Amino acid sequence: MSDELTINRWLKEHFGTSLDGRPNFRVCWTTGLLEKRHGTFNDFVAQTDILIRTWTGVKEVPKYPFYKDRWVLEKLEYIGNNKELLEKTGYEPLWIFQTADGSFLPLVHRAVAFFMFFYTNRGNIRTPSDFTDEDTAKFNAEVNYFKDFLKDKMSDPNQMDLVR
Repeated sequence: MSDELTINRWLKEHFGTSLDGRPNFRVCWTTGLLEKRHGTFNDFVAQTDILIRTWTGVKEVPKYPFYKDRWVLEKLEYIGNNKELLEKTGYEPLWIFQTADGSFLPLVHRAVAFFMFFYTNRGNIRTPSDFTDEDTAKFNAEVNYFKDFLKDKMSDPNQMDLVR
């Protein structure tokens, strides 16, 4: 099974779907994605700069004309009063898989999981000391529980010296 299918299944399982059944998050290939836009468009003679006509209407246009041949992580959102787009809900980009200089990055499940962790925990990122403090508190609570348990079960007070 390809990474795209595996990751999209994972996103659907972990982050749910909308009321109409579409997943809240998805990854897809930018090349070939189209969207219907209302606007004014120019038609040219193929492979030239010769203008045939200018017209206003609805046209399917590339969704990511500036990001060709890239993976993109998208979120399903309510678009609102955008008069250019016909649909009121659609997928909006969260992260394009490319480096700062525009180089290609492969689709990796671990990278998507890492990004989604930080996206869903905005501002609530725990530090290593948070984990240490929590682990220490759990350990001390467990030690105290067993000390109390053993105190009730042991009849000889000298046996408690072994537990301390």
